[in-house]
Amino acid sequence: MLTALLNGEARPAGELARIANLSAQAASAHLAKLTAAQLVTKAREGRHHYYRMARPEVGLALEALAVVSPSASHTMPAVSDADRELRFARTCYDHLAGHFAVQIAEALVHKQLLNMDSREFRVTPNGELFLESLGIHVAALREHRRAFARACIDWTERKYHLAGSVGAALLGTFCAEGWVTRQKATRAVRLTGSGRREIGKLLDLRFD
Repeated sequence: MLTALLNGEARPAGELARIANLSAQAASAHLAKLTAAQLVTKAREGRHHYYRMARPEVGLALEALAVVSPSASHTMPAVSDADRELRFARTCYDHLAGHFAVQIAEALVHKQLLNMDSREFRVTPNGELFLESLGIHVAALREHRRAFARACIDWTERKYHLAGSVGAALLGTFCAEGWVTRQKATRAVRLTGSGRREIGKLLDLRFD
């Protein structure tokens, strides 16, 4: 059920029960525990209760656990088109993950827009100028009560992608520009033709 909430959307209890192959009663009991543990939040809309992930750190923890012990709930048959799409580009709560996201993080480091410092990325002065050129206000991001540029281990790539408020801002910008599009009922993200061209030019990247 937590994996189903990794795209940041809210889902009704009945849908989460079906995804987890649980009875309504069993799902309700699990959701009550997740809510009590502050891993998910609950909101009532009409006759239904909707659940969403409580905060970005829950998504980071899930991705990290998947690296240690990937399970059937996270993977599909290797020949599946859906599997290939998820491995190439997906959302991890509010930021990008997958091969595409790792490519971006590595390119930002290579161009000295980011530096790696332990488990955190550091945005360089040139990196701040780069982000500002995309309409991302770095000073405002630093005021958020969350990690600024966290290094998040990618469970499919076993490398780091960019999370935190900077990672979320990049995803928001890419979506606003039409460079990536979210897909319904899946965490997979599609890189558009203009996205391949424009992001490729920005970061000197070629996408497979």
